[in-house]
Amino acid sequence: MDFDCGRMGNLEGVFIADTEDVEYLVNNKISVYFGEVLGKHSEISGCVAESEIKQITTDENVIKIVEEYGLNSGYNPFEYTLCTSETEDVPDNGVDWDDCMVQDYIDFKRKGIIPGFYKEEYEVWLKNNNQK
Repeated sequence: MDFDCGRMGNLEGVFIADTEDVEYLVNNKISVYFGEVLGKHSEISGCVAESEIKQITTDENVIKIVEEYGLNSGYNPFEYTLCTSETEDVPDNGVDWDDCMVQDYIDFKRKGIIPGFYKEEYEVWLKNNNQK
């Protein structure tokens, strides 16, 4: 990934991710909040464009080596917080999506998986909304 932050610089990263998750991130314009990674008050967030991310390989042997030796480096957008103010269609379902990682959100949207630490709140929300 080579995420353009304008005149402040770029965020670069090499990481392992599902191809489908990357496509969902890009195609659904999921906004990532990286925080103040380029200095105090830098507040970096935004959607990763298709031109800013490139698949290096799908070779299982290479992926295994990267995992085994910890060769991931730099920024992985899936490990940063979802920026709900810049992402469309964030559900109001008892989950505080502002406090969740991008991967948590994509897992919910693609697979229906609720982040573990919000299961109880989600169940309460479901119960309350099914009674209406």
